[in-house]
Amino acid sequence: MLRTVPLDPKKNYIFGVHPHGIISLSVQANFCNNFAGMSEHFPGLDYRLCTLDTNFNLPFVRDWLVSLGVISASRAAITSAVKKGKSVMIVVGGAAEALEAVPGTETRLVLGKRKGFVRLALSLGADLVPVYCFGENELFSQVINPEGSRLRKLQEWGKKTFGFSIPIFYGRGVFNHDVGMMPRRVPLTTVVGKPLGAPHIPEPTDKDVDKWHGAYLDALKAVFEQHKELAGVKENALRILGLDDEIDAASPEEEEKKTKKGKEEKESKKDS
Repeated sequence: MLRTVPLDPKKNYIFGVHPHGIISLSVQANFCNNFAGMSEHFPGLDYRLCTLDTNFNLPFVRDWLVSLGVISASRAAITSAVKKGKSVMIVVGGAAEALEAVPGTETRLVLGKRKGFVRLALSLGADLVPVYCFGENELFSQVINPEGSRLRKLQEWGKKTFGFSIPIFYGRGVFNHDVGMMPRRVPLTTVVGKPLGAPHIPEPTDKDVDKWHGAYLDALKAVFEQHKELAGVKENALRILGLDDEIDAASPEEEEKKTKKGKEEKESKKDS
């Protein structure tokens, strides 16, 4: 674990953790126990990791999660924790991002349109802190599931129906390196970024949320770019899915059509 700056334990923070990976092993190793020295890096910081509400409905899993201090990722649970003086960690990409976890390729984060955590942080007065886990997507492979494929449609249906995705993944075995359910032996480097200095806005507007969401994306990209070489990631790019200039990038011809259409709409409004 790398700490960029010390954090004041008297303040509240909402940590956005990326990427989700297949089963977020970096998050479990770093924040569910003291495996990477979290308490030494941030002494006095009282925090809770968030997970899907549905996980608390699974037999024995609920007891295990509670024993680790994990809470629901619901707005009510997070609000309650922050008001009690605790910080929370949210794996923002969630189930949708698990389907994008492919080793050896660009890191695809489902983050462009996810702004609820920003709105919540502003309304509660909790500062935003970006966290990036290098190596998380390298732990497992999954059966190829491009957008529009039958497998992806089935997985997305499962996500909408049950609340969690079901990636078909594999790692290594006990006596082999190719097939098995164990994670691969790869270096994991978690970088905890600098707090954004977000203000307390009890009732943030959409404009406020967009502003600080943009600031968060810039801070996360900076964490990635500044530490990727140290973490052994040189070529892989970071891609934010859901942004107009990223996943929905249009061709010059399409952009020209959009611009022309926008001008026509403005002119028609003026005439009316």
